[in-house]
Amino acid sequence: MNNCKVIAFDFDGTLYSGVNGIYWQNFCEEWFKNYFKDLPEDEYLQLYDEFCKQNKQDEALIKILLRKNIDVNVWLNYRDTHICHKDFENATVISNLVLKELARDYILYIVSNSTINNIERQAGIMNIDLSYFKKIVVNKYLDGNTNKDGMLLQVIKEEDIKPSQLLMVGDSMVYDIEPALKIGAKVFKVADSSFTAEDIRRTL
Repeated sequence: MNNCKVIAFDFDGTLYSGVNGIYWQNFCEEWFKNYFKDLPEDEYLQLYDEFCKQNKQDEALIKILLRKNIDVNVWLNYRDTHICHKDFENATVISNLVLKELARDYILYIVSNSTINNIERQAGIMNIDLSYFKKIVVNKYLDGNTNKDGMLLQVIKEEDIKPSQLLMVGDSMVYDIEPALKIGAKVFKVADSSFTAEDIRRTL
């Protein structure tokens, strides 16, 4: 029985995919090295060791900033002004007709670790119509966590629905699918953004 009421979409790699870009880990590491380069060598090496031991470099980076009482926005602002993707003209992009069809039956959200500025800019470049989405929920990184369970719980609370009435659509097992399963939501993992409304309906 389809009791889904809300569909939450990841943005990068889900609503668009297939662009040429800088490897994300290298992007994070380049910023880390530049930002902390003036620290005393022993302190820098200690932080760098901590940074490198984590599987998720962006999460490790944010947790270091929080622990050192550095405003996380210094990193987020860098991301906004140094987009780590290029060649958007070669991207595979979700059809606005797919969004329009889904928006007739479901409330649509974007739930992303990106920033509002980046999402709006990239959506403009690729002509993704954001008006089909009720709200864009982004990570405020209050605890350094890059998983989306907290953001998805926010959507559930705002819409006054059960977790099972939410579907998370995303390309990442770690960032999208596992956090959604953790809170009891439905999931649809995509390989790229070529999926259709019918593909999604078949999962419900």
